[in-house]
Amino acid sequence: MDRILYTSYCTPQNENQDPENIYEQSIRQTIADNLNELQEAAPIELLGSWLISTQPAEVPYFQYNSITCSICLDPVLRHHPVHTLRCQHVFHDICLERWFLTAHNSCPLCQMALVEVCDVCQDCTV
Repeated sequence: MDRILYTSYCTPQNENQDPENIYEQSIRQTIADNLNELQEAAPIELLGSWLISTQPAEVPYFQYNSITCSICLDPVLRHHPVHTLRCQHVFHDICLERWFLTAHNSCPLCQMALVEVCDVCQDCTV
C-alpha cells in the first residue's frame, strides 16, 4: 500500500498573526493596562499643583523644597510631574511607573498597596 504523507506548514496570513508580534502586542497591552491602573490609583500632577491643593498654608515653603524621590534619590521640583500615593508619599512619575511595572504593587517607602487586589481571585482590582 502506498501511503500519502501530507505536510502542512503554518504560515502567518499577515504580520499581526506572527507569534513574535502577538507576544509584543500582548506585552504592550499589559504595560498599558498596568499604567492605567496606576494612573487611576495615583494620577499624575505637577508637584507645585499638588502642594497648593493639599498642604496647609501655614506650613513654611522651605519644608517642601527638600522633597526627594526615594526611588531615584533626586530632588522633586515644583515643575516635575509626580504620582502621589494614598499614603501621601510622592515620587517622580517615571520612577513610580518603572517601579510598578517591575511587579511592585506597594509604596517603596511604607509598603502600602498601590492598587487594591481582589481577595477572591487575586487578579482583578477593587
